[in-house]
Amino acid sequence: MVVAGAVFGLFALGFALAAAAAGFATFLPTWLALLLVAAGLLLLAVALAAAGIARARKATPPVPELALLEARLTTEALKNGSG
Repeated sequence: MVVAGAVFGLFALGFALAAAAAGFATFLPTWLALLLVAAGLLLLAVALAAAGIARARKATPPVPELALLEARLTTEALKNGSG
């Protein structure tokens, strides 16, 4: 059901964008109205991608604390000869 809702939401977004282009086409040539809507979508995509890249660069890489602890314990066990 969630997937069906997502698919219909995607269709609704497409129809909303088509309605925006049709609205622009009432006072602009059709090709210009479609170009404006496409340019707006492209600007939105670039802005979201830039924000995502900035967040990814600011994020700290995860530290595998449990793996580091296990490695220390293994090293100590091998040094002490109990392995």
